[in-house]
Amino acid sequence: MSNAILPSTGSTETTKLIPLTKWPEFHPWPSVAGLRSMVFNAKENEFERCMIKVGSRILINESKFFAWCESKSNQLSSKERSNSKQIKPKRLVRGDYIIPSNF
Repeated sequence: MSNAILPSTGSTETTKLIPLTKWPEFHPWPSVAGLRSMVFNAKENEFERCMIKVGSRILINESKFFAWCESKSNQLSSKERSNSKQIKPKRLVRGDYIIPSNF
């Protein structure tokens, strides 16, 4: 029997809710510690939209989690394009570096 919770919504598409501690049984990434970090920072990183808290238990909506990962990937790639001009430290004698104040 599976540890995932599949609610019956009457629709043909089922939502797979996986308890945070059982996530490694379904997916190799992220680890439980990584998920706990995402949950801890849920308001800042918008992770709230793919988790459900029931008492002290945290359930991860599998499809929303991967949609969240995709949205974060798109945000990072757009930031990389906007920050294409990067500040490089100036090299001094024998490998010592000066870090610019705006670095």
